[in-house]
Parts: sequence; C-alpha cells; structure tokens
Amino acid sequence: MLLGVFMLLRRLAIAGFFFLLALIVIVFVLENLDSSHVTFLGRQSPEFPLVLLLLSSFVMGGLLVLLMSLPGYMRTRSMLSGLRTEVAKLRTSPLDH
Repeated sequence: MLLGVFMLLRRLAIAGFFFLLALIVIVFVLENLDSSHVTFLGRQSPEFPLVLLLLSSFVMGGLLVLLMSLPGYMRTRSMLSGLRTEVAKLRTSPLDH
C-alpha cells in the first residue's frame, strides 16, 4: 500500500517537473521572438527567430555531449559483459581445496 502511494507521488512529481519545464520553454519562446542572424568566419546566416538559434544550440550541444560520451559507454558495456561472463564461469566451476 505504502509503495503504491510512493509510486503515485513519484509519478506526480515527474509529471509536475515536465509540466514546469514545458511552461518555462513556452515563456522562453514567447520572450525571444525577435529575429537575429549569426556571423561565423565572416559568413552571415539569414535571419531566424532568436529562440530557434538558442534552442538549436542547446540541442547541438546535447548531441555533442552524447557523441563524446559514447566511447566510454561502449567500453563500460564491454567490460560489464566480460565480467558477467567471468561470474557465470565462476559460479559453475568447482571449488578447488
């Protein structure tokens, strides 16, 4: 019974967090509707809404972080697989005295 209440409260907290996050994003979008352009290496982009430029920067940064963490993640998964295999072998091997 107590676990069910805890799970319900947890789901409500998660839903509240995402609702608050959506509200913040909506306010952010409404506050940044002005158009702007980006200059990089002497080249100028066409004008886009500022919110589009900022959100695309956040998304590209997040994707870059995921891409950079991928080798470590793959290495960890490989090590974990090897350790699980070793544990399985040790569980089935007889003990030597």
